[in-house]
Amino acid sequence: MQLCTEETEIFPGWIKSRHIARGAHSDVLEIMEKQGTERRAAKVIRLPVQLGEDQQQGMPGKLKEIFNDEKRLCKLEHENIVRFLDMSLVTAEPSVLVSMELIDGQTLESFINRCKPLDYGTVSQLAKQICSALSYLHTMSPRIIIHRDVNCRTIMVLEDNRNIKLIDFGLAVQLVESASDHVTGNPKGDPAFMAPELFLTEGTEDTPYSCTSDIWAFGCVIYQMVTGDRPHRDCKNMLAIVRRVKNQGAPPLPDNCPNTLKDFYRNCTAQKRDQRKSATELLKHPFLLHGRAIAGPSEPSTPTESPQDGAKLALMPDASSSTSDTFEMATREKGLCLIITVEQCGDTSTFPPSKNLENKALNIEDAFKKLSFIVEKYNNPRCTDFWRCIDNVVTSQDLADISSFVCFLIGHGTGGSVFASDGEEIEVRDIVARFRASQCPGLKDKPKIFFIQAEKQPEGLEACSLEESSFRLPEHEFLLCSGGSTGSLSDTVCSVIRDEKFSKEHIETVVAEVNRRLSLAEMKKGTERFGSGASAVTSLTKKFFLDGGSTEESLPASPDQWTDQQLRSKATLRKSANKLSGQ
Repeated sequence: MQLCTEETEIFPGWIKSRHIARGAHSDVLEIMEKQGTERRAAKVIRLPVQLGEDQQQGMPGKLKEIFNDEKRLCKLEHENIVRFLDMSLVTAEPSVLVSMELIDGQTLESFINRCKPLDYGTVSQLAKQICSALSYLHTMSPRIIIHRDVNCRTIMVLEDNRNIKLIDFGLAVQLVESASDHVTGNPKGDPAFMAPELFLTEGTEDTPYSCTSDIWAFGCVIYQMVTGDRPHRDCKNMLAIVRRVKNQGAPPLPDNCPNTLKDFYRNCTAQKRDQRKSATELLKHPFLLHGRAIAGPSEPSTPTESPQDGAKLALMPDASSSTSDTFEMATREKGLCLIITVEQCGDTSTFPPSKNLENKALNIEDAFKKLSFIVEKYNNPRCTDFWRCIDNVVTSQDLADISSFVCFLIGHGTGGSVFASDGEEIEVRDIVARFRASQCPGLKDKPKIFFIQAEKQPEGLEACSLEESSFRLPEHEFLLCSGGSTGSLSDTVCSVIRDEKFSKEHIETVVAEVNRRLSLAEMKKGTERFGSGASAVTSLTKKFFLDGGSTEESLPASPDQWTDQQLRSKATLRKSANKLSGQ
């Protein structure tokens, strides 16, 4: 299934309207009737298996069993659970398609971030709805349904800011594992919301998910609503969370919380699973029955700003704001540096191969790794792979842990556009638009820097002119710089940032020096059009320093203090970063 094709029928009579989000195993799309106006959400779960002509042939028994079992979701009818409308199996490109109602709203995590701290009345009101949904699932007949991934990102707050719906039942992981006939035995989901029994001990074969695991996660949701912080937010990695949960249990609520709320929380997060109350029992607890009266009268919290466009079924983490005139930088991984190079695009008679791009990419990688950036490289992507690479970055939850984004686009083009390896033209303004706050909330209020080194296009090639592809920056916190035939932009950028005179200067000063060395026009402010009017345009509202003076620091002595990136091996990171290069 070609997700990039707008006219592709996702379900009979339904076509793709837009791409909403991407996960490790799935994509979420907005779809619309081909001959109507109704809109839905569709989840496309990619399966690592080859199926025969007959859907039943070549289909691992476990996959068939889970697929048929999960079709029960289409029978769910509860006001606080997203409606599953249809499920089908696609054999041509093995995948499972799930059609759901399209929800207008925002994730509970985004709602909390905008409104925190939530008043106790609002906590009680929302918790009652979540508990009601879990009670419905946990008492299904003849077989119960376990959600497996309850957290503040799998709960949607509707536009009225009063009602919620439970989404994302961890279906993708179950189908993918059953399709590959390989179950890791490791728990899947958000570690911060996992119950103690899910952190397996040696010799345990199966992850012991149960209704009580959902209840523990529900308790952690209560914690985040009350405090405004994710559970165990000071733990740097999963290992630290495991040790804390096993040794200390759930994080305590603040001392000033009402006793009724504390008792409700304890009933959800008892260390021993058999001591946790069921969702049905919790619905009878005074905090849910009389929560608003106990907490005192109050109106539901209201966000200080409306949800961003595209918040339907999407994750909407917020970037923290600061009154400083300088962007805040992380102590280690200051940002992500994405390098996309296209040596050859289309026919060699039309597109002479660009030379030494591998060396240019290595030069960039060396320079930015020394600045404590994570570096990802993609070489010669086709158009579909190019956009998949961009989407992987835009939808990555890891963006919440980095402070900035730098992108190098190197190959053929006009400066206002670049060409993929299959000769398809991609306009820079379309790339930049994918990084707007509404599309890429993980980089909201963070600097986004783009360097476009596009070799001059061959004469006679039909492509957008620089004037046609010029555009104004869509919002604040962007800086774009273009240069090609006048010299090597990427090499000059690396040379300037290695120069002691400029290594600790504001990025706009760095770009000004790059333009001076390459005899390019002076940088303009964001009101100017990028392309025809200026080769460099900025809409940054604060100072951004690639090197704030921090040198490469040694790892802390205890692994508990390492970040998840520090735990990740360099070999694994390189493999992930260059995944598309080998396709």
